[in-house]
Amino acid sequence: MNTIQQLHEKALQCAKDFLKKESELINILQELDDKRAFLHFGYTSLFQYAISSLKLSEGQAYALISISRKSREVPELKEAISQGTLNSSQAKKNKTKDCICDYARE
Repeated sequence: MNTIQQLHEKALQCAKDFLKKESELINILQELDDKRAFLHFGYTSLFQYAISSLKLSEGQAYALISISRKSREVPELKEAISQGTLNSSQAKKNKTKDCICDYARE
């Protein structure tokens, strides 16, 4: 039987893994977008690929694609997400360079 501490530790590890995978997915979506690889699979857009092939919700797909595209303009965004100082929810609310740099400094 799991103790409360063990459950807490499992939750912490899952959250850490989730944030790492979220960062990896943003990077992969950016590369798929750059190469327009979604066309290879018969999709007309990266958004359509994300919701149909990856089974992301429309909201998830929109947020992650927006972040991947914005991180081209603001490299600090990608860095803050990969370091774990910013998550996708925070990033989609604060996509200006100043806001992102504030998170990165924390």
